[in-house]
Formats: sequence, structure tokens, C-alpha cells
Amino acid sequence: MIGISCTEFSAYDFKEVLPEVAKEFKHWEIFAEAEHHLRGIEGLFNTMKDAYELSYSIHAPISDINLASLNERIREDSVIEMLATLESAANLDIGLVTVHPGLTCMAVPYMEEKAVMKAKKSLGALDRLSDEYGVAVAIENMPSFPFMLGQTAEDMKDLLDGTHMSGESKVLKALLQREDMREKFAAVMSDLTAYAFEETHIKEVLDELCEISDNEQFYALDKGITSTWARRENFAESR
Repeated sequence: MIGISCTEFSAYDFKEVLPEVAKEFKHWEIFAEAEHHLRGIEGLFNTMKDAYELSYSIHAPISDINLASLNERIREDSVIEMLATLESAANLDIGLVTVHPGLTCMAVPYMEEKAVMKAKKSLGALDRLSDEYGVAVAIENMPSFPFMLGQTAEDMKDLLDGTHMSGESKVLKALLQREDMREKFAAVMSDLTAYAFEETHIKEVLDELCEISDNEQFYALDKGITSTWARRENFAESR
């Protein structure tokens, strides 16, 4: 199967581009910007998609978006825009959204490490949203341009470590088929849990989760979205 993704398509009316893509390709990654911003084409897409033998994925917006921004307000707004993209993808029964990992600071040097930490925080939020909406999130590796994160395999591994996006461990899964390894694993996890549930660690984790969760939930409530994590009647409890 040969597919296509082209940013220039988003300059043209969606209803004109779709039939042209379908003439030559079997898959289209829709670049969700400008004329193809998902909120604006949801209804049209649903009325047209069954007429063509195409599969679809989404490339999330990149203009004015930075999941690694050192400016927390910009980073949070970028996560909220990704949330809206995942929601629209779910509404359209599209199961994959590709995102860019973000940019380091263009004005101040030596900020790469801090930008990576911000990106990991954003990607962790997207991982939770991915589970919520049932839409997979793919992190795109970036070209060798200044300021871009995720240019090498090692960079990508660093960005994904700790976000749960790097997938399950087949080795661990195989080892846990053995009774002796399950017992050892349980003992280790018990020790780790005891450490993790010390009061200071609990407070740190809760503060970080609440900071992320509040922005996600307020957006959802403003948009009238309800789910297991966003209902007006249980917002306080879910926090």
C-alpha cells in the first residue's frame, strides 16, 4: 500500500483534495492545519469518507505548537491543541496521530536538557490521552535542523523513556511466565512501592499530576466533553 502526506494539500478545500488523493493512493496522512484543521472538516469528512477506498491517519498541527516550550503556558496550550486533535481523530474513527516532539529555546543557548524534560512531561500527558481516546500517538523523528528535538534514535529513546510510549517489554513479559521470576519481581516491586509511597514522594507526584490534569479537564469541561476523567459532577474527586 502506498500512501501520501503533503503539507501543501492543506491550502486547498478538503472536498476537492480527497477525490484526487483517492485516485492515486491507498492511504492519506491528513496534515491537520489551515483548510484541513480537523475541527473544521469533521462533518464533511464523515459524509465523504465511505465513498473512497482510503485509510487515514493524522499529522497533528505544528504551527505555533511546541510541546517542549520552556514557557509553561505555551507548552500547556500545545498539549491542549493535541488533546483536541486526538478527540477529533477519535470522532472520525482514525486510529493514529503523528506529533512533533518540540523545539528547544531558539533565543537562549544550552537549554536542550530543560526542553527535553518539558517534552517528556507533554508526551506523558499525551500517553494518558491516547489511552482515553483509543488513538495511538506516534512521535516523529526530526531532521538535523537547529533547535529540533528527536533527531537521532538515541534522542528519541531519551524523549520516550518514562512516558510509557516506548511500548511493553517483551523480555519482561517472557520472564514473568516463570513462577520464580514472578516472585522476585513481586518482591522488588514491593520494595519500590514502599519507597514510592513515602509522603514526600506522594506529594511531588500528586502536584505534578494535578498540574497536568487541571488543564486537560478544564479544556474538556469548556468544550462539553465528558469522559472518565472529565465530568462536572466529579471534577473535584478526579483531581
